[in-house]
Amino acid sequence: MSIQCSVSYGHVLELYNDNDILWHPHHSSGQHRSVRMTRILLISMLLFACTASVSQGQDERVTPSALETPEGALLREISLEEALELAREGNFGNRTAASRRAAARGARTQSLAAFLPQVTVTEQAMTTNNPANAFAFQLKQERADMSLFSPDVLNDPDRITNWATIFQVQQPLFNPEGIMQRRAASAAADASSFMLTRTRQTTERDVKEVYFGLVVARQRVAVLDSALASAEGNLALVSDFFNQGLAPRADVLEAEVRLLDLQTQSAEAVAAHVNAAHALRLQLGMTDDVLLVPTTPLTKAGINLVHVDLKAINSQRADMQALSRMALGAKHRLQAEKSGYLPVIHAMGAYELNDDEAFGTRGDNWMAGVTLSWNLFSGMQRAGAVQRARAEYSQAEIAVQERMLQNEVAVERALRELDVARERLERAERGVALAREMLRMRRDRYEQNLEKAQDVLAAEVELATQRLALLNALYSWNTTVQNIEWLTR
Repeated sequence: MSIQCSVSYGHVLELYNDNDILWHPHHSSGQHRSVRMTRILLISMLLFACTASVSQGQDERVTPSALETPEGALLREISLEEALELAREGNFGNRTAASRRAAARGARTQSLAAFLPQVTVTEQAMTTNNPANAFAFQLKQERADMSLFSPDVLNDPDRITNWATIFQVQQPLFNPEGIMQRRAASAAADASSFMLTRTRQTTERDVKEVYFGLVVARQRVAVLDSALASAEGNLALVSDFFNQGLAPRADVLEAEVRLLDLQTQSAEAVAAHVNAAHALRLQLGMTDDVLLVPTTPLTKAGINLVHVDLKAINSQRADMQALSRMALGAKHRLQAEKSGYLPVIHAMGAYELNDDEAFGTRGDNWMAGVTLSWNLFSGMQRAGAVQRARAEYSQAEIAVQERMLQNEVAVERALRELDVARERLERAERGVALAREMLRMRRDRYEQNLEKAQDVLAAEVELATQRLALLNALYSWNTTVQNIEWLTR
């Protein structure tokens, strides 16, 4: 509920100076002073009523016009569901993780070279008068005749050109290092897929946290705007009373200090709101210069947490499966380096066409064979590679053990934070109820001339403060619940 009024400060002064209001000619001087003070109290209440616009419910939305829009920026309303959908594809972390998965899958595809053949086609041109090569080219082109065996021709042949089209196939038969590298690449690809899943889960949690942080920031601006308007009206009224000798200088100074404090808080709140809007835009990966306006209200998140199974978390959660695959990949890389001590066997075959013209087919020949290569000593290069791979495998295992312990500590801490957030939320709800009751009582007493307008104003401000505290407590509860869901999913 919002209270709006069009009464200006000039109207208030006119009301104050009107001697016909609340005055009777038969009043004594003491009665006249009492009537005048009653008039002052009524004017104070009128000023507050004209400036109060504090939300009476947690789910009331702040209109975009209540907040400043940066120059050049456009307003865009966005729901939580829309934000999550945009973040899934646009978040920079998600996009980076997807690129890493694509790179890992590319490496896995590349490792198929350990099993599949390599086929090449080569077109080669050579010209020479070297006796041996000239004789060989004649044979390859199937141009040899008896004149080729003349000593003069053999010793001093004419220049000859040979074009060779070569089709070559090489098939691995035994490549243990390549097999282990293939397994390591497959484990890395699986790990990247799990990491993408975990990154998306983390992004979802972060988007919710930033989104509702923006909701809280907007509500804080609204509360402070209302309090600031009330403080400005109160300062103007107290200053006028001081000028007419009805209020001490200390009251004016107190009102000025209060106004300065609220102005500082309001400026900080507006800056925090803009920062929160930009933080959400960053989470969504939006490059457009827009100021996002959340439309989904902040409501209490439910949680169904009976028992936390740390064993299931450490074995089934996406990031834990990714770490396990990384450790497995490190193990396979160690085995691959050790396999480098073994020989490698390849089968090869070639088909060759030769002519004195490009891509000619005058002469043809083929060749097939098997190659065994064994690197017996590589100057300690292989030994160093094995040592490094063994250390990396040890690091991967340590990382898994560390993350398991981190999960245990994080879950226990989150559960304690959940208890604290629950108590804080209950106290905040109780605080709002008490502040609302206090305001009702002060209004009733004011109507009976038993309270001052300042007391009613203070009660209104206290209720707004308690509502903001409740909103913060609700935000803390929701973020804690979301963190627990993220830790246990």
